[in-house]
Amino acid sequence: MLDYSLNKIEKFQNLGNLNGLVYLNLSQNQLKVIMGINNLVNLTILDLSMNMIEKIENLDGLGKLEQLLLYGNRIRVAENFDGLTNLKLLKVNNNRLLSISEIALYNLPSLEILNAANNIIDIDEFDN
Repeated sequence: MLDYSLNKIEKFQNLGNLNGLVYLNLSQNQLKVIMGINNLVNLTILDLSMNMIEKIENLDGLGKLEQLLLYGNRIRVAENFDGLTNLKLLKVNNNRLLSISEIALYNLPSLEILNAANNIIDIDEFDN
């Protein structure tokens, strides 16, 4: 476990040789972009909640990820989950979500819990 929560981190990159890391907590920082973590191939829990992230990206390579916590950010579209086939829990509540891509959810075959509460999602997106 590596816990860098409650700091003022604006940019996080290059964790280098921490291939054995399974839990990374970067919550409550000032991150705007997800980067520098896709080499953490054994990561099962990633907490990026309560930051300033606007886009879900750079998660490729995290095929063992089971929990992704992105609540309390500035994300507008829930997408770019390619390769996260083991993801069971996704929290994107309290963002600025306008939509959740149907294709994105299709790419999450193991998903058991999706929390998208307190957003501005157009419910008509799910009528198709």
